[in-house]
Amino acid sequence: MYSFYHSRIKIIEREQMAAEGAESCARLALERVTLPELAGFWIHLDADVLNASIMPAVDSPNEAGITIAELTGLLGILLASPHAAGMHVTILDPARSQRDLRRCFC
Repeated sequence: MYSFYHSRIKIIEREQMAAEGAESCARLALERVTLPELAGFWIHLDADVLNASIMPAVDSPNEAGITIAELTGLLGILLASPHAAGMHVTILDPARSQRDLRRCFC
């Protein structure tokens, strides 16, 4: 089975983000995806990357997930890039939460 760890994909662990900050990690990621030979990049956001206290409506709640402030820091840098072609959000399962989820995306 092919592994991300054996690819050229840059993996930024949770501990690194906590130590260096979300904005710094976003800039590090941009270095990998803003190459002259690439026309742009797409942002794929799994909702379960967020802390379970913020985003309970996922199949695999993440107690060690990132905060809204960290997500905002990441996306603010990435989406401001002229190379950002778009973004989608996945792994969202509203049936798994009794809360009104609109506030999670405001």
